[in-house]
Amino acid sequence: MALPSLQHYVDRLMFEGQCADCALVNVSTRRVMAATPGGSLEHLTRREIRRILARKREAIQTQGVSLGGLRCALVRDNMVTPGERSMDLRTKHRPSRGVAVRRTRRRNKKGHMLKI
Repeated sequence: MALPSLQHYVDRLMFEGQCADCALVNVSTRRVMAATPGGSLEHLTRREIRRILARKREAIQTQGVSLGGLRCALVRDNMVTPGERSMDLRTKHRPSRGVAVRRTRRRNKKGHMLKI
């Protein structure tokens, strides 16, 4: 269940038209903390999150990754690059969409977050 302040952040992004789908993930617990209701990203699994955060990047580079069951191809991977911690993907289904994954720099009360 989403925390009110985190869900408000997701709702605001959606209202402003900045994204088509959004999820905030707790890095420590590997769980979705808030997401767009009815979106694919609310179905992110711990396995998918673990793969995004893995230190070994070869499998992601060659096989891509799934997000909420949607297959994605890797465009750019800086997730383990100090100071960057980001990843750009493209969905494989049509119409194809860009996906940005960012890891927060600062730790908040809930820990580091992934913004997808």
